[in-house]
Amino acid sequence: MFEHNNLTNSTRGFSLVEILATVTVLSIIITLMGSMIGMVTETVTSGAARTNNFAQARTALNTISRDIQSAVFRRDLPIFKDSSAQADFIFYTQNQATTSTGGISNRKLSLVRYGLDFTNGSSYLDRGLQRYSLGLDYQAAVGFGNTASVSFSLNQLNPDVIGPGVIACELQLVQQGGDIVGLDNNGSPIFDFSDSDRLTNCRTIIVNMAVVDETSLRQLGQSGVDTLIGRLIATNGTSSSESYRESWQTLLDSPALLGGLPMENKGGLRLYERRITLPFTL
Repeated sequence: MFEHNNLTNSTRGFSLVEILATVTVLSIIITLMGSMIGMVTETVTSGAARTNNFAQARTALNTISRDIQSAVFRRDLPIFKDSSAQADFIFYTQNQATTSTGGISNRKLSLVRYGLDFTNGSSYLDRGLQRYSLGLDYQAAVGFGNTASVSFSLNQLNPDVIGPGVIACELQLVQQGGDIVGLDNNGSPIFDFSDSDRLTNCRTIIVNMAVVDETSLRQLGQSGVDTLIGRLIATNGTSSSESYRESWQTLLDSPALLGGLPMENKGGLRLYERRITLPFTL
């Protein structure tokens, strides 16, 4: 009697339909994962760009504070006056810096200026707060006794962008009487050294700064940035009791500031204010 061999091949391969279905499902999963990774990467990149501009703006404010704290404000030197005797954020500091010949000054004295330079064909993405400096050797003609203007032109100073994305950096002075005035102090001396208790003497400077992140700069474009700057600056000087930053914040809280501008949200614009005591040498 023959024993029947019941061993049969109970396994079989995948059909073409099953293989195609599996490939399709895997393709969808890979596509979804790729999209998610792309979205996360874009979010991280834009967040880093935004944080970078804001972080560098805060660092710039710290740099300004340090320069002011080491500034030389005395009766025989100009205070916030450029070479044309115009009001400007320029002053002498007790620090060494690079001279016009490229070396480091042999004297702890330098000229420092802060400003926004939109010239030289720079695009809105290149705009930012610049710190200009010039180290002064003992041989340099500082011009002690000339209180009307500094003895050096702007093109002699070495520029360095320290605040990318800064579209406005406006200065105000706080008088001893409490009023807040512009940098020109309405044409009056910033400090009367012959009468240190005078109410119109200015003891504190307010640095008001508006910063836009890189993503928003690209959204706004050249004309959008110019419009935004114009709307901010238009509010300057409307009150003698509040800072420019406070005026800007009021505008930012209303639809008027960003109305008609291709900027997705207000989070792309931040406003800063720093009050710094002026170290006058009496």
